[in-house]
Amino acid sequence: MKTYQAKLNASLDAMMALEPTRDAGIKLQRVIKKIRRHIFVFVTNQDIPPTNNGSERALRPCAVFRKITNGF
Repeated sequence: MKTYQAKLNASLDAMMALEPTRDAGIKLQRVIKKIRRHIFVFVTNQDIPPTNNGSERALRPCAVFRKITNGF
């Protein structure tokens, strides 16, 4: 697990070393710098799922209702 986490951090370090050429890239780097310590929490804490599948499932009934009623 530690090796996998080290590889993820090394890859992120390499991406963060790149110089963005667009405003969106600059904004993305700024956001990643703020939340970096929270990005790979699921690697060290097995209780946290690596996906947002549970959230997607919770929102599904709302999306179906919106679709059926044409957004009413």
